[in-house]
Amino acid sequence: MPIQALSQNTIRLLGSPLVVTSPVSLVKELLENSIDAGATSVEILISPNTVDKIEVRDNGEGICSDDYDTLGRRGHTSKLSSFEDLRTIGGKSYGFRGEALAGANALGTVAITTRTSRDRLATTLHLVPGDGGIAKQQSASAPVGTTVSVAALFARLPVREQLAMKERQKAIMKIKELLPSYALARPNLRISFKVLKMDRMGWSYAPRPQARVQEAVLQIFGSGLASQYVFVTNSLPIESSGSEDGSIIGDLELRAFLPKPKADPSKLSKGAYISVDSRPVNPTRGTMRKLVSAFKTHLSTAMGDIDSTKPVRDSFMQLDILCPTGWYDPNVEPSKDDVIFSDERKLLDAFNSLCAQVYTHRFFYETLIGSSKNYSSPGGHNHEDVTRILSTPATFESPFRGPSSD
Repeated sequence: MPIQALSQNTIRLLGSPLVVTSPVSLVKELLENSIDAGATSVEILISPNTVDKIEVRDNGEGICSDDYDTLGRRGHTSKLSSFEDLRTIGGKSYGFRGEALAGANALGTVAITTRTSRDRLATTLHLVPGDGGIAKQQSASAPVGTTVSVAALFARLPVREQLAMKERQKAIMKIKELLPSYALARPNLRISFKVLKMDRMGWSYAPRPQARVQEAVLQIFGSGLASQYVFVTNSLPIESSGSEDGSIIGDLELRAFLPKPKADPSKLSKGAYISVDSRPVNPTRGTMRKLVSAFKTHLSTAMGDIDSTKPVRDSFMQLDILCPTGWYDPNVEPSKDDVIFSDERKLLDAFNSLCAQVYTHRFFYETLIGSSKNYSSPGGHNHEDVTRILSTPATFESPFRGPSSD
């Protein structure tokens, strides 16, 4: 067969499953779109078979009418104007490729209801299947925000559709495992997940105003786990790459929720959660895997008298890495859940130093803080005293006190 150009429809169908690989990945992409739109509340609805209907509602800023005709078109985004902008986009936006909605539109039927604060009424938009743009629009009654509804996902890919329906229960569980990572990365974000006609399968996180990561941990995992942890922060200045005058481009800040040196290992097994500038990332890849490995090494040393290593392997740890602008590349994986740092060694050294302050200064820590019961009490020692006596740059806090981490 001679080399020939593929039709645009074929190109879309070949490329879209690389972006929307499953109902789980579609939920992830739509959730991130809602967060990028400034939403503080997101509701996710899914049909029991995970393909008939996936709907994400938010209270974000809505979509301007000038942008209607760009919806669902590949390579259309409000996040970038050129490839050079990618260097600074990581800390500002989850999305940047203009592929997620286009992928959903190539693999299913998409309807969007949206309203901005300037609109008297909402508008429901039915996208042109495959191509994107508007096939039909009509006025609707809805609050400010956006609802994206995808029907008949994978209907044009029968094998993928059958696989999704076969693995529907697994997909629902994966969504429920995914959502806590966003709640921990953004503690002020209200999230509701419902399986239609199966209320018991739902999941929700409803934060109080100005919620912090400590409170998110408490609500999601319970006081049994939260009382075993300490919230600790550290920061260091980052010099401009190749700078001869030592000019500083910003601070690298680490905010971590780590087990206390004498935590009860039976209460720790919830796994690792890492985010970069509040972007949840996969803890099993690249630099994140090295960070988790370093954490386990420090924790296992502190728990040297524990016979079983399983609690250490599975131990809950939450880390948010706040970076100077342009310090990492977010365009690594199609799922956007990995990044490449410009100076991995500096990050690893900073995190090892943070862990060492929690686990090496064990005598001071236990003397000042006392038992886990006393430490979790609002009347415990304040973090300024701990920092002063340890003579380290880190800041220690009770799981239920201290500055906001959002």
